[in-house]
Amino acid sequence: MNEHDRAIQLLQKAIKVYGSMPGHQSIIAGIEAQMGVLYYMLGSYSESYNSLKNATQKFRAAGEKKSALFGIALNQMGLACVQLLLINEAADLFEEARTILEAQCGPYHADTLGVYSNLAGTYDAMGRTADAIEILDYVVEMREERLGTANPDGEDEKRRLAELLKEAGMVRTRKSRSLETLLVKNSHTITPYDVEVS
Repeated sequence: MNEHDRAIQLLQKAIKVYGSMPGHQSIIAGIEAQMGVLYYMLGSYSESYNSLKNATQKFRAAGEKKSALFGIALNQMGLACVQLLLINEAADLFEEARTILEAQCGPYHADTLGVYSNLAGTYDAMGRTADAIEILDYVVEMREERLGTANPDGEDEKRRLAELLKEAGMVRTRKSRSLETLLVKNSHTITPYDVEVS
């Protein structure tokens, strides 16, 4: 209902309730991660970073270092770092998130592709243009394979890739596929048959 401040207050109360009971570190970490996202949405990037840092430390302490939720929290913390101009730390967080989400969700999952895209942007900001181009090319290719070339979901990444390639004096080369390959994976010869009309 877009009541972010109220949501944060309720989540703070939930932390107090769970904090008084032993063995709830993962739950508290999840709540703090949610608060971090809300602070980010409100533009409170320092608060977001601090909340997500607490969450990731609790996830690590509770042995949740390989869960998808932990990977998503790392990604969000990386986004907060970008807003705070902590670019090197953001790159480290995105790299760790990528490794976790690849293992937990697979390389084609939307969350994993989102981390790839964030990592590419961070590499670009660090001056690692070749690495950014390689990752963005992969993301665009995966989105086109999974969603088709007409799907608008990958438009931002296509535009960013085109800009990076132009700056580097390069052009994107796509694998060409014949229309037959795209429409029919196993071409079959249709044999005519006779129909008797009475």
